[in-house]
Amino acid sequence: MKELVILGNSPAGFACLQTLRREGFQGRVVFVPGDGEYPYRRGVLPDVLAKAVPVEQSYCAPVSCYETLNAQVCVQKIARVSFKRQRLTMEDKEVLPFDYCLIDEYGWLAPEDIKGASRNGFLFINRLDHIKAALKQLPCVDTVLIQADSWNGMRMAGALSAWDKEVIWISSQDRVLSSFVEPEISVKIAEILEKKGIRVLLGNSITEVLGDSDVKAARLQSGKILGAQMILLESQLPDYRLFKDTELFVNGAFSAARGKGVSVSPNIFMIGRGEGLVSVQAASYNSCDDFLQAQGEAVASFILQKDVPSQPVVPRAEISWPGFQLSLLGHTAPHPGPTDEVYLRSDEATGSYQKFYVREGVLSGAVLMNADLSRYQALSLLSSRQTLSEAYLQNQGFQRQSPSVQLSDRVFLEDSGCSECVQPYENAQNS
Repeated sequence: MKELVILGNSPAGFACLQTLRREGFQGRVVFVPGDGEYPYRRGVLPDVLAKAVPVEQSYCAPVSCYETLNAQVCVQKIARVSFKRQRLTMEDKEVLPFDYCLIDEYGWLAPEDIKGASRNGFLFINRLDHIKAALKQLPCVDTVLIQADSWNGMRMAGALSAWDKEVIWISSQDRVLSSFVEPEISVKIAEILEKKGIRVLLGNSITEVLGDSDVKAARLQSGKILGAQMILLESQLPDYRLFKDTELFVNGAFSAARGKGVSVSPNIFMIGRGEGLVSVQAASYNSCDDFLQAQGEAVASFILQKDVPSQPVVPRAEISWPGFQLSLLGHTAPHPGPTDEVYLRSDEATGSYQKFYVREGVLSGAVLMNADLSRYQALSLLSSRQTLSEAYLQNQGFQRQSPSVQLSDRVFLEDSGCSECVQPYENAQNS
């Protein structure tokens, strides 16, 4: 009977397990999360930090579900791994043999250019155990620094503001979310952040964490020192040190993956942000968890040696704060081929701003600010691929923009391996 070990705990591993069991796979499945956490959804963590949802809601499933699906969870850490002998040796000397191994976001590393990252209070925003630690420490904290260029970085900054703390968001970019939105929207977002009391430092980064055992301050690239008792950072560096002595490394780097990055050998699979399967931009989307789930289903297809249809999703980035809602739906980036037509509808009185990107007569993406009802309209159009005429859009109040729209500042998800993604409208309404 075949055996599968899953190293990590993103939605990908849980989706792989669900798919295998649904399709009749009877082999042994063992999760080795590394940090002791059962598989959880990263996109829920800002809501957990804001205390808007309980920690339990971040998990992919209740603990009892793993018993139902006949899966084990091993909280021991790995001492050695041998892909040739197809086995893991744990720190307590237990040996886990396997026929298949799925490496699924197994740990994260601090950037190499930050000194002092081992101090208490230096935490990652994409780790549930670190968010749990932040929840315990925040009552005793006055100032929090958060360094991230991503969408979830902004969501985390908003979550921290709910604690009535001094929040300073540090971004290496020259304007707010420059990789995700156009300059005019960056300005609007910056205004909202200011109203929420979030201070934004652009074009900078943390180079050193100061303090004895606990975080006391941070030195920035500019040389400026900011006092703080907690630093949150989004790591983009998976902890692959465990595998450096295996055949996965060739000349000091990971060997090229096959099958769009899903499989690097006949029985070893790697998924997640670190291997480029989901791009950094896509990983910052609320729907990153859905992309990871699709990759887990793809791995199950490899193991089963059959095509298992997956639930397609629409790329989306969404945030909702009191008095401010922002959604990016579909593909809103430049691409080789016909130029998109851009249509705008805005209302200064209500603060509503809506931009549609139309590609060959069909809606390909939308940016919606304070326009919640139009979200469902856009999702419906993305799902149905209805042809949109100039007259229809004008009747809806949209005006066509000149072709000089700044395409270089639009989000691009199609290189992430997730381009075939249109979520059915009835499911999208419930997302």
